[in-house]
Amino acid sequence: MSPVTLIEHMLPAMEEGGVIVNVSSGYGQLNELSSKYRAKVQKAETLAALREIEFDPTDSMMSSSYVAPYKVSKAMLNKATLILSQRPEVAQKSIGVIAVCPGWCRTDMGGAGAARSPQ
Repeated sequence: MSPVTLIEHMLPAMEEGGVIVNVSSGYGQLNELSSKYRAKVQKAETLAALREIEFDPTDSMMSSSYVAPYKVSKAMLNKATLILSQRPEVAQKSIGVIAVCPGWCRTDMGGAGAARSPQ
C-alpha cells in the first residue's frame, strides 16, 4: 500500500486536472485471487479496510503460486484506485485516478520470454 500512502500525501498539493496513474497488472484481476482474498478485497470500502487485509501463508493460493502475494497486492492497488477516485477532494479538483497494465515485459521480473520490450 506504499503507492497509496504516497498518493495520500501528494493529493493536497496536486493541481486541478492532474492525473494519478497506478501501474498494476493483469494478475491484479479479482479472478486471479482465491475466493478468500477475492471476498476480502471486494468487501473493503475504505483504504483503512484494505490496509487491514493480512496475508495468510496457509491460504491455498499462497502455497500454490510464487506470484500469489504479487496478485493480492495488485488487486488491492486496483481497489485502492477505485476508492481514491471516489474521494471528494479528487472530484473537486477534477483529478483523474487510473490503473494501467503495461503487459508482460522483458524485465528482470518478467523474464526473457516476455513478448514486449520495456522500451
